[in-house]
This record gives sequence, structure tokens and C-alpha cells, in this order.
Amino acid sequence: PNDIQPQQTESNPRFLNQKNTMKIQSISLAVLLAAQYNSVWAADSIRGRGLQFQYQKNKNNKGKGKNNGGNKGGNKGGNKGGNKGGGDKGGDKDGGDGVDADSKTFIVSLKDTKGDPTEKCEAIAADFGGEVDKVFKTVMTGCSIKIPNGANAKMKGDLTSAMTADVDVAMFEEDEMMFISENEDYQDPQSWGLDRVNECQRVLDNSATRLDATGVRVFILDTGIYRQNNDFAGLIDTNSDCHYSSIPGENHFDDGNGHGTHVASTTCGKTYGVAKDCDLCAVKVLSNSGSGSSSGVIAGIEYVASKCPSGMKCVANMSLGGGFSQSLNDAVAAAVTAGVTMVVAAGNENSDACNKSPASAATAITVGSTTSSDVRSSFSNFGECLDIYAPGSGIKAAWTGGADATNTISGTSMASPHVAGLVAGILGASPTNLTPALVLEALEQTSTTPDAVMDNKSGVGLASTACVAGPTPPPTPPPPTPPPTPCPGAALKVEILTDNYGSETTWKLTNKCNNDVVRTGDGYASNTLYTDDFCVDDPAEFEFEIKDSYGDGICCSYGQGYYKLYKNTVDLVIEGGEFEDIEIKTFGSCDVNPPPPAPTPPVTPPPVSPTPPPVSPTPPPVSPTPPPVSPTPPPVSPTPSPTASPTSPPTTMCKVVNVEVTDSRGDTHNLGPITLGEGTEVKSLDFNVVEEGFETCP
Repeated sequence: PNDIQPQQTESNPRFLNQKNTMKIQSISLAVLLAAQYNSVWAADSIRGRGLQFQYQKNKNNKGKGKNNGGNKGGNKGGNKGGNKGGGDKGGDKDGGDGVDADSKTFIVSLKDTKGDPTEKCEAIAADFGGEVDKVFKTVMTGCSIKIPNGANAKMKGDLTSAMTADVDVAMFEEDEMMFISENEDYQDPQSWGLDRVNECQRVLDNSATRLDATGVRVFILDTGIYRQNNDFAGLIDTNSDCHYSSIPGENHFDDGNGHGTHVASTTCGKTYGVAKDCDLCAVKVLSNSGSGSSSGVIAGIEYVASKCPSGMKCVANMSLGGGFSQSLNDAVAAAVTAGVTMVVAAGNENSDACNKSPASAATAITVGSTTSSDVRSSFSNFGECLDIYAPGSGIKAAWTGGADATNTISGTSMASPHVAGLVAGILGASPTNLTPALVLEALEQTSTTPDAVMDNKSGVGLASTACVAGPTPPPTPPPPTPPPTPCPGAALKVEILTDNYGSETTWKLTNKCNNDVVRTGDGYASNTLYTDDFCVDDPAEFEFEIKDSYGDGICCSYGQGYYKLYKNTVDLVIEGGEFEDIEIKTFGSCDVNPPPPAPTPPVTPPPVSPTPPPVSPTPPPVSPTPPPVSPTPPPVSPTPSPTASPTSPPTTMCKVVNVEVTDSRGDTHNLGPITLGEGTEVKSLDFNVVEEGFETCP
């Protein structure tokens, strides 16, 4: 069934260019991986060989087609704020380890990601004459549906067309087989993998550095773990609820194959493990025959995500694979979003890992295999989707069937747990819980350069704990950053705080003067504050449009999200959050604002000129009732003074007050005469007026 492809038009997410709208500051962290362990495959003496490494948080894309920041929206991972669609109608039904010859099983992802999917899944199954096999609520919202051959009551034509036309189905694909990623056995009993990962340059000096993973929960999604092997003494709490099996009739500690036991031993076994003292969890998703189904693996991933609560340090190893499955990749992405670092095998087909799942999952750490000569193993997959290499040919570890049983086998299945052990050590050494993206940064900082792996075909290094053990010289400081060029128009800032479902939020800003879309925002993570600063035309009229794809806004049903706009650092009072599917706000104007007029000085009476202005030949009367005139009027001075008339009222006289105030000690202070403005009176009652008079206004 490896040629079965998902029924959708989206391309492999490994090659999608995702926007990075979050400004990530560069940080560096030095971590000491403790618990050094010297061994000539049996010795317990302490040698004290430590490890220090630094890594930067500002690498958003590895430059090989894989975005390590994660899928921003992610899968919803279950119910949003509870079971909106009704109560839980039942748990998962057990399925087989493969595809029933008498039926077809489909993995169905629903469009409605916020309710309990059980009821809709049962309705879809009934329409097609089938039954619900498993229900997924955590890493995806959907189910697997088993449809007996010839039992479809609804379909008259092609089943694919009928399923595609169903209004409730977002995506579906036929369930397919998954297999362990093991290759041929080796007879050489010496296990060299632990020796190689504690060296930068290949020396193989028969010493191993075990990393302390105390407090780290490690899930092994495989054929189960044979816990009676001495390599797991004290590592497995049989009463823990972290163990699980999706294989009917086979217990999580029933490893009739040996593959899962070997993988768990390499990860953190007492003798053969890269890490030590981890909390080891058996998640059986492959049968004792070494095979299973995509839906069974998804059920295991869903269980893992539910058993890694916030704040817990978790890593999961998946040494398995099959054909490309978008549903499986989406489940891996959702687990990463939940905080689980997912380590997966690249596969053993000597082909492009991007055509396999979960190897092609964008946020998983995909591991290829090398030999003891640092050559890519001839079977190992390769390509853009590979993140790192690790020892995988001829690896010795614990096996099923006896307390001291071991086996030496090869495959990318053996390479992946070396990296899972390193991840457990990195998480154990960190004082805080690192995100899966930062864990990958740490791995890359301590790995070899790509040229250390011959026949590489992937451009990545070999996993190690020692490649930056010495002090790193400080980098040459960059030249000073020139000051930012000021915006020719106006500087606009859009501030968005997302709710519990950030991927539902999108917005755009349109210049209404020319109908150009100036800026857009999407692909947001949940409960995260984003700011976007950019230049816009000014003056201009703008329309800000924000949408929520589910129709419940960004506040306040499922979080306290909001949006707010600023122009030239000034709050525009364009803000909100409580809306349904869309909200539109406009601001600004397309009109070109004229420059403001020059300030006009206040009008004050002109000073009395020594040479008064000329008057007209016939002067206006100076009094409403002109004085009697002689038969021969007196000559008028060609330049009379405007205040020359003895009958003019004292219109320019202002009140003068003499005031005194009393301070808190009772002392009185005379402030002297104060001339008030023309036509004003004393208003304040905080002082005493002791004298009044008039004088010419200033």
C-alpha cells in the first residue's frame, strides 16, 4: 500500500514556504550535559568528560526546505473549550495491525475542529455502510472508519468521489501499513554507537558518555518493550498511565518482535542507552509481526500528547514508517505543538525521505543512518527532509526473550533512538523546558559538519555531544547598525494577541485611495502577541479588516485576544476582539491636507505714535453729540492725536489691585500693585484685595 496518496491538493509541507511573522531575538545558552560515564562496554569508572554547547534561537529556516519553527496554526488538537458538539459517546475501538482484506479503512479529518468528533464520525460511517474504528480528539479532530467491501449503502460510484463530496470531511486518506525501520542483522557483537556520539572526530576509543535524563519522559512508539530485560531495571513504572497499546490483544509490555525493546534500550537502557534515568513509557503501535496501520500510529501519538502535560519534558521516538501520509504528518505536528519533541527514522529504502511518513513531517527530527566508518548506510533514506545522521549499522542493544538477551541489528530504526537519547539528555540538562525547535538547534550546534559523513546526500551532520566542547571564541562584533530610515509617509503598527486558536485569525490593510492591499497577517500561533511595523502612504484612507475563520472572534470565548493599531506611535483607537467572523475599521483620508497657515500674532492695540496717522479731509465726529461749533470751524490739525478729545471716555484704563496673602505661619506678604487686563476683574478668593485704582492699560 505504499503507493496510496492522500486525497488532497496540498503539497508536502516540507516544501511550503511559511511566513515568519514573529520577531525572534537571538539567544545563546550553555548547557552542561552531566553524568559522564566511562565504559569499555562494562566498566563503571568516572572520567568526567563533559559537554558544553551554545545555540542561537534566531535560525528560522534551515535552508533545506524544512521550516523548524513548526506549523504555526498546527492542528487544533481536540475540542475547543469543551465538547461543543455533545458528550463523549465512547472510546476508541480496537483495530488490527494492518488493513483488513474484507474492508477498507479511511482516516477522516473533519472540517469542524471544535466539537466532539464522535457523533459526526458515526454519521459518516453510517452513510457509507461502515463503522467507526478509532476516534481522534487530541492530535487531530476526526476518526478512522472501516467500510466493508460491497457494504456501502450510499455510494453508487467511486468511493473517493463520494467521500470528497461529503460536506463534513476536510481531508481523508486510506489507512496504510506501517513497518519497523530495521535492516539486516550484523554478527559483530561490539556496539560502537555510544562510543561514536561522544566524539567529534571519529576515534572510537571504547568510551561512552551517558547523559542524565532524570525527569524526562521518553515514549517509545514501537512493538512494545520487554520490561523483564535487565537493561530496564528501575526505569519503567508499571503503574504509570503513560503506557498504551493500539494493537488489540497485545499488551504494551508484550514485545514478541524485539524491535521496540532494542530501540528503548538504545535510547536510555542502563547498559546500552545514550541517556540514563529517564521515565520510560511503552506505546505499542506495531504488532509482534512488526507492522501496523497509520490510524494505529496516530492513536499512539494522540495518547502521547495527552500524557505530556504542560511543563513536562517529553520526547517520543518513532522507529517506523510507510508511504506518505498527510494525516500522520499532521498528528506529529500537533504533538510537537503540544510540547513533545518527536524523533523519527528516515526509512531504509535508499530514497528520498520526503516521500515517507513520518519521516517527511516538517517538525519532526528525522534521522538517517551511518556506519562505523562515518559513511551513510547504504539503506538509509536521505534528502531535504533529513535533519541529522546517527549510528545505525550494526548496533547492539537489549532484546526480548530473556533478562540478559541482546541483539545486533541495523537500520534507521537504530539511528533514531541515539538521537532520542541525546534529546532526553539535552532536556534533562536544561533548567527550563526547551521547545522542540530549540532542541533541534542544540543538536545541530553539537553535531559534526556535513563533510564528516561520506555519501551524505542531505547536507547535515552526524549527531554528537562533543563538537563544541571547548570554549568558543567570541564572534567579531558586527558593524553598528545604521539608524532606520524614517518612513516617507507614516509608520503604522498592528498589534495582535491571538486567542486559543491563533490559526483562525487573518487580517489585511487596504489603501482605499488606490485599493492596494498594503499588508496582511496570518499563520499565527495560539495565545501569542505579534507586532507588525511598516510604512504607509500619508495622507491616505485605510480599511483594516480582521477575520476569524470559525466565526467567534479572538475574544472572549476561547482566550483574551485583541487587536490594536498605532500610527507614528500614537494609539489610533482602532481596536477590538469581540466580533464574529469579520470586523472592518476605516481611518484616515485621501485628501491632501493643506499646510497649516503661519501663526497669526494676537491683535493688540497699536501704540500711540508720536506722529499720528493722517486723517481724511473731512474728519469723523469724535462724539455722538458733536459740540457746538462756531460759524467758522476751527482749523483741523492735519495730524490730530486720536486721544486729543477731552470728552473721550477712559476706554484704555485697567483696574489696579494691591493684594496681600497670608502663608501657613500666619505671616502676611504684600505682593504690590498688580494691573489686570482690560475689562477683567478679580476672580480668585485666595488673597485679599487691599486697594483698588485705575491706570493706563499696558
